[in-house]
Amino acid sequence: EAPEKPQIDDITANSMVVTWEAPKDNGNPILGYWVERREINSSHWARVNRNIVPDTELKVEGLLEGLTYIFRVAAENQAGPGKFSPPSEPKTAQAPIMPPGPPIARVVVTTDHSIEVEWDPPADNGGGEILGYHVDKAMAGT
Repeated sequence: EAPEKPQIDDITANSMVVTWEAPKDNGNPILGYWVERREINSSHWARVNRNIVPDTELKVEGLLEGLTYIFRVAAENQAGPGKFSPPSEPKTAQAPIMPPGPPIARVVVTTDHSIEVEWDPPADNGGGEILGYHVDKAMAGT
């Protein structure tokens, strides 16, 4: 039998980890797996591993940042390789987005009842676009 659709995790700018569940072996022990990848705008599947993979996980390296990939997996036993799994969900090779650093705020106008602040964007955007800001207030000394 073919493995179920593989899952993709730990995505970076040039690698992804492909995991899958072992299929039923139907009486013949599974020797390992073959993994193929396809760039989403291509019709060509390329084998990822040169040697059979004994585990149900493979870190795929050498991906190109910004390209979107899908993966599929086939099990092999003594009779040879089986059918490929359905393809994974498409995933784009990109650095993970982290929370941004703090913006640099300053007070520009104060009155008895209000304060006006402005800020510069953070030096570190965390690898993603800044979508907005949250402004909180607190009484001094609290």
